[in-house]
Amino acid sequence: MPRTSGTKFHQPIHQAAFSGFLDMAKLLLEKDPTCAAVARSDGVTAIWAAAQEGHLEVVRHLVSCPGIDVNAATTDTLRTPIHQAAENGHVDIVKLLLIVHAKHDQPDNENITPLWSAAQEGYDEIVQILIDRGADKEIISPDGNRRPIHQAAQNGHLGVVKKLLEAGAKVDSHKDGYDNETPSPLWLAAEEGHFEVAELLIQKGADVNFPKYPSKRSPIHQAAQNGHIKVVRLLIENNADVDAREEDGFSPLMLATLERHVDIISLLLEHGASVDAEEKDGMTALHIASQEGHVQVIQKLLDEGAKSSATRISRSRPIHFAAQNGHFEAVKLLLKLDPDDAHTETVDDFTPLCLASRGDTASHLEVARYLIDEYNAAVIP
Repeated sequence: MPRTSGTKFHQPIHQAAFSGFLDMAKLLLEKDPTCAAVARSDGVTAIWAAAQEGHLEVVRHLVSCPGIDVNAATTDTLRTPIHQAAENGHVDIVKLLLIVHAKHDQPDNENITPLWSAAQEGYDEIVQILIDRGADKEIISPDGNRRPIHQAAQNGHLGVVKKLLEAGAKVDSHKDGYDNETPSPLWLAAEEGHFEVAELLIQKGADVNFPKYPSKRSPIHQAAQNGHIKVVRLLIENNADVDAREEDGFSPLMLATLERHVDIISLLLEHGASVDAEEKDGMTALHIASQEGHVQVIQKLLDEGAKSSATRISRSRPIHFAAQNGHFEAVKLLLKLDPDDAHTETVDDFTPLCLASRGDTASHLEVARYLIDEYNAAVIP
């Protein structure tokens, strides 16, 4: 056990260790060799500081000092020197600490081990070193069911994912007693657009349609919404369900429409996605595009046969959404296709003009004037 420094938080030996000034550290240790084992009130020791900052020669000198504890942890986070070295990519320090019997699987206060830290940050060489020492590659986080492979996949660390899989990490480990809210490594890679990681996971047998609960979103939902067309194509080529529905009934097409990803919309439709699929309240992709005023998307959906007459439970058509939100160009485009839509009513008797009149912007005024002048919309329905 390191001895604490009493009321003094900043100690000369800690400052020398943080800065990596070896000669200064030697001077202090010559004066009092026991200072190597002194811990600040938060548990930080000189070797902890040097390991974090990557000062190999300082660490090498400290490990030979009397009373040194290479496994001394901070009081709040319970992180040890090897945690810090692994998290910051200091390979040689990790090797040295292991030689002097640092605990390679010591968890911190969040159950994070040195392997977990290295995997999250993408240090594949350190990951391999720790695996070779027998580190637990399936260690689970306390906030769910995430393992090192989840973190590596989410951050796009292909090399780490490879090493974990080669060592026997489970590609779909989230299925082993998962807590219903744990995304799969593939789900995380798809969400972030990490194509090569997603490709590797699929090659190793990852389930392309496994959803995250409770949202019920599958990998293709995330890739489509975030604009990752290469990943969307990869998922489709590996039999992802292009019409998968999440909790509220949204399909990948609807989410791509929401974010105006025309290229992904085209790709999904080319592979059989339903252009008129409805979410739980009857909204279609065309409703969404009209609500957002995405004219290019509206045109694409219409070209693919989307029905401008599609209605929600409230009998609201795309034209109602466009008018209510003051999207003049969208209103023009929709009425060019079906002029009679200018006079349609919702279940609450709202016409497009009524809805445009609720707005207070110049664009709402432009829509209202257009409906009156070009389509003789009734001021008193």
